[in-house]
Amino acid sequence: MKALQILSNIDRRIIYLLLAIAVITPMIVELEMPIAPDDYAQTAYNSISNTFKEPNKRILLSFDYGPSTEPELGPMSFAIMKQVLLTDNEVHLVALFPTGLGMITQTIDRVKKDSLLLESNINLNKRIVQLGYAPGGEAVIKGMLSDIPKIFPKVKDSIKNLCDYDFIVSFSAGSPGSKEWVQFAGDQSEAACNGKKINVTTGVTAVQVTELLPYVNNGQLKGILAGLSGAASYESLVGDFGPASKNMTPQSFAHLLIVILIIIGNITYIIKRKEDR
Repeated sequence: MKALQILSNIDRRIIYLLLAIAVITPMIVELEMPIAPDDYAQTAYNSISNTFKEPNKRILLSFDYGPSTEPELGPMSFAIMKQVLLTDNEVHLVALFPTGLGMITQTIDRVKKDSLLLESNINLNKRIVQLGYAPGGEAVIKGMLSDIPKIFPKVKDSIKNLCDYDFIVSFSAGSPGSKEWVQFAGDQSEAACNGKKINVTTGVTAVQVTELLPYVNNGQLKGILAGLSGAASYESLVGDFGPASKNMTPQSFAHLLIVILIIIGNITYIIKRKEDR
């Protein structure tokens, strides 16, 4: 069969071209695919939403990543920051990575340009509090549990310790990050805060998810945002078709093409094998 011969001998350059078309076309046309949020993202969203139904609450966002992981973690940080700000509650920002400071600046710039937040007339300068960066990893978290102004003197008038927060979110690309926030903040909060339990959730790169799932299953983490798909899930939950959702579309098209090529390859192999017999 001539068709079979052609399919079994497709030039790899044609495959590369098809893959390039599959990735580039959705980016140019800006196709908007519906995204069904996963259960872990839904849990994180529900926990944050329920916590910030009332005023006078504070959330601490820890930017524990750098530019190399920004495509996965950046959209998460913006989506959660926007969600809480729209409730007119305070968002405090800290970094355990030195590169996290740049990520904080980038996220704040995007927040201040968001049309929905601009229309809300919320005083963003008052609601956003930057703690800054401090070296030391888990030692910083332990110190914050008892005395934040000792580590970050510029916030001495607005916060005392981690007990003043109602929720903590770590956007983590490694260590220090999610594990340290769970072990030295969330797990220790009841003893240090007179019975008050500080809920913790996290957004991580896709490769970190499996090692953190036990914390989710034990209830130590209130859900988890897993890589780009987790970020897209959260954007879907907050009703924002952002960069993660846009990047998921070409990725989905590329995966679909690869599946089709694998099916074609297997079919041609089976038919060819039968003919050879």
